Amino acid sequence: MRAEGIAAAASKMMYELKDDGYGSDGANVAVPLGGSVLATGTYFATTVIGDKPYRVIFDTGSSDTLVHGYTSSSGRPVPCSVDPSCICDPNSNKCLFDDGYGDGTEWAGYVMEDDVELAPGLASKAQIGSIVISVDPHSLPDGIAGIQGMAYSGLSSFGAPSPFSTMAQAGLVDHVFSHCLPYGTDAEAPSVTYGPGNYSIDDFEFTPIINEKWYVGNVTGLGVGGVEVDVDPAVFTRNISIYDSGTTLWLLQDDAFWAVWGSFLSLCDTLDLEGVCGDASGPLFVYGDVIVLTPEQFAQFPDITIKVARSASPSPPPVAPAPPPPPPSTASPPPPPTGVPAPPPPSVNVTQDAGAVSSEGDGDDVVIVVPPSAYLLPVSTTSDGIGYFYGIQSAPITIMGDVVLSNYHVRYEMDTGRVGFGPLSTCPTVGPVPPLPPTPSSPPSKTSTYVVVGVVVGIVAIVGAVVGVYLVVRSRSLRHGIYDEIN
Repeated sequence: MRAEGIAAAASKMMYELKDDGYGSDGANVAVPLGGSVLATGTYFATTVIGDKPYRVIFDTGSSDTLVHGYTSSSGRPVPCSVDPSCICDPNSNKCLFDDGYGDGTEWAGYVMEDDVELAPGLASKAQIGSIVISVDPHSLPDGIAGIQGMAYSGLSSFGAPSPFSTMAQAGLVDHVFSHCLPYGTDAEAPSVTYGPGNYSIDDFEFTPIINEKWYVGNVTGLGVGGVEVDVDPAVFTRNISIYDSGTTLWLLQDDAFWAVWGSFLSLCDTLDLEGVCGDASGPLFVYGDVIVLTPEQFAQFPDITIKVARSASPSPPPVAPAPPPPPPSTASPPPPPTGVPAPPPPSVNVTQDAGAVSSEGDGDDVVIVVPPSAYLLPVSTTSDGIGYFYGIQSAPITIMGDVVLSNYHVRYEMDTGRVGFGPLSTCPTVGPVPPLPPTPSSPPSKTSTYVVVGVVVGIVAIVGAVVGVYLVVRSRSLRHGIYDEIN
C-alpha cells in the first residue's frame, strides 16, 4: 500500500477540522497520538515517509525527524553541495547527521529528502534522517521507530527545517500547531492539531518564546499551595526553561527544585504529607521512592504553580468586509479585538481544576497550575493504596515535560513567537491511533551504509568523550548546545 492508500485509510479514523477564518488557507487537521506518560513514557505520532508509516516520538524539544529502518525507494541522499555546512561524508559527498538527546541516546546516519506525510492532506518533500548508527542507553518503546521534531531549525544537526516547518514555509499549513497530552483512566485521546484549529482561543493565556531554538519560556516564579516559593528570580534568568513534549517528567533547575521541596516541608507544620514529612532517612519522594498513598493522603497534596511572563495578543490578519450599500465605504474595519532555603509560612491550599490557567493577582504573568494528579504518577497498586512516583527531578536547567504539559491544550505559534495554554475542554475529539497497515517489501535504500559507518563511529566517539549527559527517564530534548545556554 502506497502513501496515498495509507492516508485514505487513516483519514477515516481522524478528525478533520474546518477552517476557522483565522487566516489559514492551508491544511487544518487533528490526528490522534499514541502512548501516554504512564504506559510508554512518551507520546508518538504516525508519519508516512515515502511509502511506509512510522511510529515516531512527538517531540517539541528537537527539530529533526529521524527513523530506524528507512527503506524508501523514493528518497534521495542530500548532497553536500546543497548544504555546505552539513557534516559531509568525503567518500560519497553526502550529508550526514549526528543528533544526541538528554537521555544519552545518540543517532547518526544519512540526511535524505523524501515525501513526508504528517496527516491526511498534509504532505510534501522534506529532509529527514535515516538512522545508521544508534547508541541507545534507554531503548525505545516497542514499535517506535524514531522521532518527529517540531522545534525551530536552529536545533537541526543538518540545518534543515522540520517537515512541519517545511510545509508551513510552502504555504501548505499555517505555522501553528497544538497538542493535547492528557493521561489517566478517564482522559480523552491525546492528539496534535496541525494548523490553527477550529477551537476558540479566548480561554488561552499566551507567553512569549524568548529563544527560538527550543520553545523557551520566561519563568518568573513558582508557588506551592498558594504560597510563593522563596527562590532567587535570577535562577530563571540565568537558565533556560523549555516546553518539551519529548521529556516525561518536569526537570527543575537545582536551586528551584530544592526551594520547592523546602516549601513542601513547610507544610508539615499543618499537614502530614506522606513521603514528604517524617524521618529524613526516607522513604521520601525526593529520593525517587515510590510512596503508597490512600485517597485521603493524596488529597492533602497541594498544587504547584509556575508563573511565566504574559505575551501580548497579536491581531489576526484583517478580513475583507462585505460590500456596504452605496455609496461604498473605503474605511477598513478594526482588527478583532527559587541547602533548602527557609520557605515562607504555610497558608491554605488553593486548588484549581486541572487545565485551569490563572491570571489572578499577576497582571504581567500567566500562572500555570500543576496539580498533584500531574506530578504524582501512579505506578503501582497495593491493598493499602496506590504507589506514586514524584514526577519532578533536579536538573541543570528547567524542562517542562509532560508532567506540566499534560493538563493543557498547548498551542505553539511559531511565527508570532508565543505559546498558549488553554483548557483541555478545547481539545478535538479524535479516534484511536489507526493500526499500521501492511506495507510491501521495499528495495534497499540507495544509501551506502558501509561508507557512513566509519565516519559516524568517529563522530559518536568524539561527542561521547566531550559531552556530559544528564540522564532522565525518557528525556528526548535535543542535547546539542543545550548546556551552552545555562550560563
